[in-house]
Amino acid sequence: MTADQTESDGQATETIAEALDALIERHGGLQGPRLVEFFRALKGHGLTAFRDKFSASYLAQRHFEVATLIDVGVAHGTPELYEAFPEAKVLLVDPDRETLEGCMGRFPHLDADMVCVAAGAEDGSGQMTFMPDPGQNTLLRLRDDKKLDTMIAQQHVPIRRLDQLVREGGYQAPFGLKIDTEGYELEVLRGASDILHETSFILAEVSIKRRYHGGHRFSDVTAMLAQHGFELFDILNPAGRPPNFFDGLFLPHDDPRFDL
Repeated sequence: MTADQTESDGQATETIAEALDALIERHGGLQGPRLVEFFRALKGHGLTAFRDKFSASYLAQRHFEVATLIDVGVAHGTPELYEAFPEAKVLLVDPDRETLEGCMGRFPHLDADMVCVAAGAEDGSGQMTFMPDPGQNTLLRLRDDKKLDTMIAQQHVPIRRLDQLVREGGYQAPFGLKIDTEGYELEVLRGASDILHETSFILAEVSIKRRYHGGHRFSDVTAMLAQHGFELFDILNPAGRPPNFFDGLFLPHDDPRFDL
């Protein structure tokens, strides 16, 4: 795709967004029959709208019981989860202290504890690659050399098992677990085997493409979760995004939400 095409696509998206905002304002909200008519109009122009389920409203509507929300791989924070479970204690786990402090500053209302470590299968240490976007920090080696050229630093960070962190902190079940660790999700799960049987849901970014050297396969994650009684319930990302990874919502296999 050329730079001109990219700019043109961006302008088109902005124009559609402006038109949609104006339409919603003019009609006092798109609900009921108006919403159906709107979707039909889009379809008539060869367009389809998909819901982005990574939202506080979608998660809150599932009515999960969560006493402690564990956010592993904090990056910019996960406001959708914080809003969906406002009464939950929050445990923020990330080896980047600046990221943790930034999250606490952006969400001062949180009843949160910070633990400046990486979560993994065993207590120890590992080499973290720090990127300009903290959401791309990883304990694995990038396959994309162009991205590697933009890294800020590489340094060793402490690694702890989630099971141990939860025990030490006296955090109460049931748990809600979010994992976004850029290819390291399987190791995080291996270190959380004790708390998974008290976990209401797992929201994990799961890789589809080979994004990292030594990274897991999608089937590795689903097999590990199946061993602990979890199955994929929903994919929260809207359709149409390049299938490099997705945010999967996993629930215990006997959860009644699986029933038709």
